[in-house]
Amino acid sequence: MIDYEAFRYCNNLESITIPSGRIGMLAFAQCENLKEATFGDNVTFIGNSAFGSCPNLTTVTIGTGIENIDEEAFEYNQNMTAVYCKAINPPTLGDEAFHYDFYTPSAKCTFYVPTESVWLYKSTKWKVYADYIVGYDFE
Repeated sequence: MIDYEAFRYCNNLESITIPSGRIGMLAFAQCENLKEATFGDNVTFIGNSAFGSCPNLTTVTIGTGIENIDEEAFEYNQNMTAVYCKAINPPTLGDEAFHYDFYTPSAKCTFYVPTESVWLYKSTKWKVYADYIVGYDFE
């Protein structure tokens, strides 16, 4: 478990890879230079605002074992352009998980999900991002 606010305001981070575990609330919030976050197949939970307000975060890769992405987990990341979510079954998604602000989904962001699961994602709470969900063949 990466605890509450463990790396909050850590402006030296540019890229992180987390192989396993759970990521707590605000764990990496406001890391101004963070550009890329990769979560291994054994990461199961990303907490509330865990990566909120990371203005340079552009790419997120989420492994197959993710079960829950909490509310506002990636909110206020205006430069995010790509989320690769490898999970066949869509993880539970909290409110405004990928919103630019409280009212606006991240329109510049494309959500890449397993091709065979596009319809699943679009029929769950992920449907708020339906226009930005596309199939991707992960290898």
